[in-house]
Amino acid sequence: MEWLSLSGDLTRENAVEQLLAPSTSADVDSELCVHAGSVQRLDTVTAAAVRLRIARHHREHEQGTVTLVLPSAPDLAARLSALLDPLPDRVKLTGQVDERPPANYALVPATTVEDSHAAVALGGWTLDACERARISRRRSAFITAAAMELADNAVVHAQAPSDPPVVALTSTARGRFVELAVLDTGRGIAESEDPRDFLRAIPRRALDAEPGFLGYILQRARAARVQAQVQILAGTGRLLWSSMQHRTVVGRYLPGTTVIVRIAGERSVDRPSGSGQDG
Repeated sequence: MEWLSLSGDLTRENAVEQLLAPSTSADVDSELCVHAGSVQRLDTVTAAAVRLRIARHHREHEQGTVTLVLPSAPDLAARLSALLDPLPDRVKLTGQVDERPPANYALVPATTVEDSHAAVALGGWTLDACERARISRRRSAFITAAAMELADNAVVHAQAPSDPPVVALTSTARGRFVELAVLDTGRGIAESEDPRDFLRAIPRRALDAEPGFLGYILQRARAARVQAQVQILAGTGRLLWSSMQHRTVVGRYLPGTTVIVRIAGERSVDRPSGSGQDG
């Protein structure tokens, strides 16, 4: 058995680092137990990383099973359960779900995107989910386009991935905030000589009239009159980028590439701290 004990803040970097750490068992029928009972915080990245870890375990262990122990906090158990529904085969949840997550919280549960056709299908599910959540047409169109493009980009451009990318979306504060996370196991950025420098070049190219797909996402956010912020975690590089400013920093090593887009309504401003230039 492989035991993965998780606790505390399991969002963003912590989720990627802990859940996508190297496997420790080589047995073909090994069981993976992910114990999240002591987790105190989770987000879209948590759910996407759990889904990727399950995919890896099934790939490495043809007859292996996965047991996920839900957080003991009732609200977190409800949120994580909703974000992982439906579960793949050979996976079981333990723990109680005594509450329901906030309405429309799991806008799109953690979903594996196998190819470009699946990315297009993801767009349809996302648009339907936004309509059910009564998100405005303008924001729904932007959210849907961002989900499709980020998913397809991960499918097409991730270098030597071990597993297909995973996408998840959440909606909070009655739809005022939507968070989209796309995780892939590609090595192009994470294993580059200088991941921070690689990420720094992305917004700089946008200033030279070469916006790229992330730059276009921010341009469309302005056209849709929504506030959008892009965060990328890859290797030791970190990028935080909004339409107003960007900055990059160096952090601890993380496998693959994680892209997070946080989308707020017209009246909500969510800007990264910093001077407005790359640090």
